[in-house]
Amino acid sequence: MKFKNKNPIRNTAPWILVFCFLIFTFLSWILLFRDPRALIGISNLYPFLKTFLFSTQEYLSNYGLNSWPTILFALTAFFAIVSYVISLTIKISFKRTIIFAIVFQAITLLSFPILSTDIFSYIFSERVSTVHNENIWKVKPAAFPDDQFGVLADWKDTTSVYGGLHYLLYLPPAHIGQDNLLLLTILYKLIPAIFAFGTMYVLYLLLRTHESIVVERGLRLVFWNPLFILEILGSGHNDSMMIFLALLSYYFYKRKLWLLAGIVLALAVQVKLIPIVLFFFCLLALIRIKSSLAALIYLAGFVSINALAFSFMQVNIIDFIARVAYNGGVYWQSLPNLLHTFYPGGVVIIPVLFFVWLLFFIVVQWRNQTDPMYSYAVVLLVYLLFVSAAYWNWYALWILPLLPLINAKKIFITALVLTFTSLFAYPLLWVIHRINSPSPLWPAIIYLFIFTPPIMIYLCLRFRERFVLKIFKRLGIDDLIAQKGKH
Repeated sequence: MKFKNKNPIRNTAPWILVFCFLIFTFLSWILLFRDPRALIGISNLYPFLKTFLFSTQEYLSNYGLNSWPTILFALTAFFAIVSYVISLTIKISFKRTIIFAIVFQAITLLSFPILSTDIFSYIFSERVSTVHNENIWKVKPAAFPDDQFGVLADWKDTTSVYGGLHYLLYLPPAHIGQDNLLLLTILYKLIPAIFAFGTMYVLYLLLRTHESIVVERGLRLVFWNPLFILEILGSGHNDSMMIFLALLSYYFYKRKLWLLAGIVLALAVQVKLIPIVLFFFCLLALIRIKSSLAALIYLAGFVSINALAFSFMQVNIIDFIARVAYNGGVYWQSLPNLLHTFYPGGVVIIPVLFFVWLLFFIVVQWRNQTDPMYSYAVVLLVYLLFVSAAYWNWYALWILPLLPLINAKKIFITALVLTFTSLFAYPLLWVIHRINSPSPLWPAIIYLFIFTPPIMIYLCLRFRERFVLKIFKRLGIDDLIAQKGKH
């Protein structure tokens, strides 16, 4: 395959991305002053900064603090996405691919987690155990209203929805950082960063023997993606831990190391529950090829680790899953959100339809012996587009690292576009927050903005593929999907 690397302007794409991430990092510290809760939390922990923080906020407010950072973020996101797409269509060496990925992550690690408060919620949840000596799966953080870290956090009225491994991984940073917000934030961002680098290595191992995509391009697809960099390294989301373990499990699965595959996937579930879907598809595939012993070994590894974990957590697995499902029912920028807003009784229709579709898809996989990773990616995409009650912008990253591994053109493009619209949704959300209107139309606008382009892309590829490919060719990005299949 010939890469389009003759145009010197195209070869500046990596450097434009560097510049974009520098701007993102700069903007994160400006946007901090638009968050009164963060300013209060920081000033409570560092009283000597109070005067500086609020005087700076007042000063910046006189110079368009509520307008120009939003515009600049949107423009930077646009150039970052264009440069990222171009980088996927040109030849860049393996060495440069890795070096730039490290540079992007190093830059963004220096940013303030302005896109999400989750990292502070992790910190506050862990303090329930490390500071207040209570079980984080039984005692809510709200039980400690005098803890000064509570101002910065969300989800204070629920016990932890993350598994035992998640707790253990953050235990060292919690003990080392103690009451030092700056140190805690750095350490809590380093944990996802370490797993992001681990994911890079595991994906490299998987791609070395994969024919659907060039190794360097596959790595750039994930580790140069602006949403991935800003959410994992900038906001410090725990999703990289889950992604790493799920991919590592799949690596062991492909090497027929059934026990290790089951154990590692159980560890992924002990970060977030969603990889349990991959477990069922892998188990189904083993049963389909009539490998009963392999299926039993795989099942034993998965079940035993989860049993030990829930015993350590001192919670009933059914109660925990029910609580996670309940907390996942926060209606936020999703199709269930629209139904809940305009027709509350219709929300139940979506999970019923999804369950019926899932049963049909399982039958299809059984008959066609589809690769479990492909099935997992399809289910994740459908779940996020139509079923998830709470869609947070970084959830698109659940699918992104799977794309280099599946030979599916339509899923590839649809999921990639979803990462773009999810990133662009942030400035739109900020505009809506500034308008401060209670109109129920706003959730509809958010949903349509995030999900309509990916859905339309999929439908066009499904029914007008030649037309779409002509457009891609005109844009000079037709070889982006040249190696992908027709699924």
